[in-house]
Amino acid sequence: MSREFGATNGGFLYNNIEDSAESCKNGSLELTQRLGEVLDSLSEIAYAVSGAECGDESEAKAILTAIKSIDGLKESVAELEKYLKPFKEIAEKSIGKSLNSK
Repeated sequence: MSREFGATNGGFLYNNIEDSAESCKNGSLELTQRLGEVLDSLSEIAYAVSGAECGDESEAKAILTAIKSIDGLKESVAELEKYLKPFKEIAEKSIGKSLNSK
């Protein structure tokens, strides 16, 4: 997969996702930390896809890994959405008030 991105080192995709996940999980903002959890749950799929792309693993194994990992990914996205919900409600109310005042 790294060749497709112009890199010569192996693991370009999943290493960057794993590094980004770790950086985010150590962030000072809760939003950043929650994003780190989403990226972390995506890294296993990225690793399997990279293995299939370079021929180390089969496409079928990458697909099966994605199927097994998707629930964790959905859960981490749901937690992020739960965190953002009050902010979204405030933004929607503010936009509604702004539009109604014109």
